[in-house]
Amino acid sequence: LDRDVGQVTRSLQVAPALTWRANRYLSFTPSLNAERWNTELEFIDEDSPQLSEKDRDYTLLYWRLQATLDHRDHPVYTRRGYYAQLAVSDAGRSVLPGLTFSKAELDLRGYTTVMRPTRATLATRFAARVAVPWGDDPDLSFVPYNELYFMGGPDTVRGWASDYMSS
Repeated sequence: LDRDVGQVTRSLQVAPALTWRANRYLSFTPSLNAERWNTELEFIDEDSPQLSEKDRDYTLLYWRLQATLDHRDHPVYTRRGYYAQLAVSDAGRSVLPGLTFSKAELDLRGYTTVMRPTRATLATRFAARVAVPWGDDPDLSFVPYNELYFMGGPDTVRGWASDYMSS
């Protein structure tokens, strides 16, 4: 990108939620999330000028539905089992007019004991996320900078600083 991506953000987030357990392993968590953001971006993006406005203040109000399937033997000291989580978020359509975008997140994990006497465990994980803008108004149908997904950092791609990896 040949630019130093920098930003200053201030946010207030409230997300009341209720969890319903369908059975021992499956639970559903609907929530109504409210977020107030004040962002100062230190770059200009010609492809998405709405992301580059200085002192960008906005309020997000969106629904989130999360389904969790947890079939692990222990939630902290896991030796075998699997864990799956699917979350879908929708901003703008059914809540309040404003920014319009949708997000989906998938997290899959598997655990198996490799060596019985030492209790060594092989853990695998797959995570995928997507955020898609939609709507008729080009000023409001975009994904805000703070809701975008980036690669890089200590827990994704080694050797790249956080939010710096690009093509």
